[in-house]
Amino acid sequence: MLVSHRREFIYTKTFKTASTSVEAYFEPYCLPPGETWTSAEKRDLYQGETGIIGQRTSGAWQQGYEWFDHMHAAQIKSQLAPEIWNSYFKFCVVRNTYDYLVSAFHFFTSRELDRYKPRFWNKLGRTLRGKNDTFDTWTRHSEQQLFRRWLRKGLYPAQDTQYAINGKYVLDYCIRYDCLLEGVAEVCRRIDVPFEPERLAQYHSGIRPKSQPLAAYYDEASVDFVRQRFAFEIETFNFKSPLEEAT
Repeated sequence: MLVSHRREFIYTKTFKTASTSVEAYFEPYCLPPGETWTSAEKRDLYQGETGIIGQRTSGAWQQGYEWFDHMHAAQIKSQLAPEIWNSYFKFCVVRNTYDYLVSAFHFFTSRELDRYKPRFWNKLGRTLRGKNDTFDTWTRHSEQQLFRRWLRKGLYPAQDTQYAINGKYVLDYCIRYDCLLEGVAEVCRRIDVPFEPERLAQYHSGIRPKSQPLAAYYDEASVDFVRQRFAFEIETFNFKSPLEEAT
């Protein structure tokens, strides 16, 4: 998360949306002018007269920091003066929910989803496997079948807490993940800073395999589950399911 007093903006950080790349892009405007800055995946907490950069390390939310990367919008609001929250330009990045969930599945299981070897059976597999699974039947499950089980277990962070409070959308603008450069350019225009696309680094990419189209992960039942579980964001941003887009 970011708060810039220099350019009067607040950035809330969603999951699996190129959010670290966008955060790193805009964080120089939270620092004093002229301060040495290097784009990096991880970042220590910064808080000064010119702004705030939340602690950006694995599990920062569990470590007691006052400001950390994936803070909910309500948390950020509660720790800022009302005049700052109400007057600053507030934005984040959003991604089609169906696409986000497949990306999150691969990200959160990548260390164990290694062709369903025994360690996956012993760890995350304990959460996902069915009561009648044997190791032999487990290893024959497809990625898509495991994804659908993972989906129903709710093993993923919510997204609406980053841009809504008590079920009400509270930001001024959302960059669309599938139009990332255009969205970053629009934020630059609104906060009156140069658009420098070469500074937009890539972090946490390359984990999800490209061999399967998005629609292959879903069936009608899983689409209906997502539509109900994520109704607020699907309706707010008019996200389409991959089965709808395929037709």
